[in-house]
Amino acid sequence: MANRIWWIDTETTGLIPGTHGIIEIAALVQDVETFGHERARFQQFEALVNPGDVEYSDKALEVNGVTYEEIQEFESIDVALKRMDREVKYRDIIAGHNVSGFDIPMMKAAYSKAGIKWRWHHHCIDSMVVANTMKLWGMLDVKSLSLQALGAHFGFQEGQFGPAHRALPDVKLTMAVMGQLQGIIQSGAGYGF
Repeated sequence: MANRIWWIDTETTGLIPGTHGIIEIAALVQDVETFGHERARFQQFEALVNPGDVEYSDKALEVNGVTYEEIQEFESIDVALKRMDREVKYRDIIAGHNVSGFDIPMMKAAYSKAGIKWRWHHHCIDSMVVANTMKLWGMLDVKSLSLQALGAHFGFQEGQFGPAHRALPDVKLTMAVMGQLQGIIQSGAGYGF
C-alpha cells in the first residue's frame, strides 16, 4: 500500500523527455488515508529549476511565461530533484493530470540525467485517464480532456488557483478536478453502480 500521494505538475522547455527539460516542479503531498478528505493536510514542494543542457522551445517558454535568461538563474535541476528525493518515502505515488503520459516520463529523464535512482511507486493516479474513462463510459460529457477544459467544465474560473501553466496552480486545479470526478464516481447516479 502507498504511503503518500504526491500531487505533481511540471512545466518544461518542450514536450520530449530527454530532449527538453523541466523548468518548474511543484507538489502537494498528503497521506493516502486523507485522499478525498476536505480537511487533509498537505506538505508543499516547489522549485523553479535550470534544466541544464537541453533544447528550448520558444512556444513552451511563452506558455510558461519565462525567458531563457531567467531560467539560467534558477536552481539546478539536480539540486532540486535531490532535495525532493530526500522527501520521497518507499511506495509514495505520483498523482496529477496526464502524469502517466507526460510528467512521469519528463521526471524519469531528469532523474536519470542527474544520476538519481527512481524510487516512486509504479502506480499513479492520473486525472486525465480517469476523465477519459468516465467519458468513454458516458459519465462525463466533455469535448477536451485538457486540465483547463475540465476545470471550466466543473465551474472553476480561469486563474482561480493562480496562473495557468504554472506548476503549483495546476496542481491545485488538478486536485479540484479530481475531487469533482471522484464525486461523480461516488454518486454513481444512473450508471448502474
